[in-house]
Amino acid sequence: MPTGSVTAKNFCRLAFAGCAAFGVLAWSSNAISSDLLNTFERTESGDIDSGIKAFDAGRYADALKWLAGPAKDGNADAQLALGLVYWYGAGVPKNYEHAMNLFQLSAAQGNGRAMNVIGFAYQHGIGALPDIAKAVVWYEKSAQAGERRGLNNLATLYSEGSGVSKDPEKAAALWRKSAAEGDSGAMVRLGDVYWYGKGVPQDRDAALVWWRKATADAHVTLVDIGKQYLIGKDVGKDLDVAAQLFTQASSAGDTTAEAALGWMYYTGQGVPKDGARAIKLVDEAAAAGVTDAMLYQAVIDLDAGNASRAAEWAHRAADKGNARAMAYYGIAVLNGAGAGLDVNEATLSFGRAAQQGDAMGEFYLARAYQLGQGVLSRDAARADDLLAQSAAQGFPQAQVALGENFLNGAGVAKDDEGAVKLLRAAAEAGEPQGMYDFGAALAGGTGVAKDSAQAATWYERAAEFGQPYAMQGLAQMLYADNGTASDKAKAYYWAQLALRYYRPAEADDAIKITELRSGLLSAIEKAVPLQARQKMEAEIVAFRPKVWFAPAPALTIATQARPLAAADTAPL
Repeated sequence: MPTGSVTAKNFCRLAFAGCAAFGVLAWSSNAISSDLLNTFERTESGDIDSGIKAFDAGRYADALKWLAGPAKDGNADAQLALGLVYWYGAGVPKNYEHAMNLFQLSAAQGNGRAMNVIGFAYQHGIGALPDIAKAVVWYEKSAQAGERRGLNNLATLYSEGSGVSKDPEKAAALWRKSAAEGDSGAMVRLGDVYWYGKGVPQDRDAALVWWRKATADAHVTLVDIGKQYLIGKDVGKDLDVAAQLFTQASSAGDTTAEAALGWMYYTGQGVPKDGARAIKLVDEAAAAGVTDAMLYQAVIDLDAGNASRAAEWAHRAADKGNARAMAYYGIAVLNGAGAGLDVNEATLSFGRAAQQGDAMGEFYLARAYQLGQGVLSRDAARADDLLAQSAAQGFPQAQVALGENFLNGAGVAKDDEGAVKLLRAAAEAGEPQGMYDFGAALAGGTGVAKDSAQAATWYERAAEFGQPYAMQGLAQMLYADNGTASDKAKAYYWAQLALRYYRPAEADDAIKITELRSGLLSAIEKAVPLQARQKMEAEIVAFRPKVWFAPAPALTIATQARPLAAADTAPL
């Protein structure tokens, strides 16, 4: 098969029965061919049927032969199918012009799907110059033809005010019309409309009714819908809604929902943090064979310091093909699982995860190449490539590492603004080092406008996670009345905590400890009476840092979450 072409099943999935970009639901590739065949107008010769079957078998020349005849004879479905062959470059060189011509011929005969594809092309500038006004025209034609994908796409434009005046009421009406045609994605969006009262009176009972209706589609579950809210896919991110949907599904015995809900209780996302309840839910789901739950259990065990048990769960999830679990297995091994530290085994597991495109695996494999551990030799170029790939996927630790490289010009051209962009993304994801680094950039005006108040805010957020540099930076600002109101007692509190969280065995930390003791802390102690300092000692000892979790479970959910509605921003 030519490089860059799609597989047969992918073609059918993308072309007709599962392309989110064209507003089609993407659930399962197993029943796609029959679904596709059922949409075609039958001919006595069976040319179209033969063409699709040939394509599914990878016999592209035969597929083109069978499709070309009916397309030439004016069969609208064959014209659309052949157009998509050229659009994706499936067995032939990509040819958007040829594809668009075929789509136009099909649309001229009233094919609503072809009209929708043309609208998509104009909306996203693929195969045509971007023109949102033309996209609206074609989506309207598709909607008027009763094509649910066109209805969904047009509804999305009205809900966002893209190319048309924002009109939530019209968006709701269009989704309702699509839902009446049995479109489960539109039902999900209607649930969203009623939950928040977008263009309709708010009615959360009605929202739940629509979401349950959507689950009549054998491929849609409340868990799938909850995951969309968990990650903000096609709908606004709303952890409370996700938790409610997971709770309902869990109550009905859905073990996948138990896993997701358990993780939310463990991290305190959308629900009050409840470790005992979290562990019960995750343990039950893992025992039932839910892969995500096995991964969550591994993370929980690592957090509890039980690397051996973590490795067992991660290994079981990895055996089921979970790439993030492969990365966590490597981490468990590095933390002494089994017979002890085995860098080679850990690096091998990171490599397996990276091969599947897992961002965490890429990050830790990059570290291995940087340090020359578990690999034949150090390879800075390979490490930089892996780091960039991981950061591009939004993995916060990779964003921090790459951002620091840009700040220091380490292996890359110095780029303060590029660094700050990466550090800010990591900070907003809650990564402690990213929060400190972004705060430091704000404090010094490096790559961003100087803003002492914001710097103090980010230092405090990082300090709450036990980041000693942030603790010291915050203490300095509190003492000097810089970016935050002067508070010498609070400055003492954070300075003392910094001393406790620095690691004396590390050279850089040892220097900071010396500087802190002889400089800032000494000055603060002179400003804060002994009695006040003694009173704070119990508070200092009681401090427990927040725990930041690398986004493994969230990303696992994200990669498994399936598009539920016509959110048409996905690339082809």
